[in-house]
Amino acid sequence: MSNHAEPRPATTEIPQTDAFGNQPILSGIEISNQILNANLQQQATVHYQQAIFNLHLATVAKSIEVIMAIDPASPQAIEQLKMCRELVDSLREQYTPRTNR
Repeated sequence: MSNHAEPRPATTEIPQTDAFGNQPILSGIEISNQILNANLQQQATVHYQQAIFNLHLATVAKSIEVIMAIDPASPQAIEQLKMCRELVDSLREQYTPRTNR
């Protein structure tokens, strides 16, 4: 028997542990994928909120245009304004968040 240990063959195998030696490298990739997915979800939410805001803004702008087009001297002016008011109230009821009591 010799006192010399046989040399190990060289390998190109990548160790499956992180710098601390306690978690697989793949778990780091999984965590980064979770962070990426959460980021993409948040971006989608922001884009949705912006789209809803733009829709509300366009609705308000069109409503103002319609109201401003009403001729106050017209006999139907009062009825048209009442109809606009009812429409605004209806929209407010639909889009007002409800609180749970």
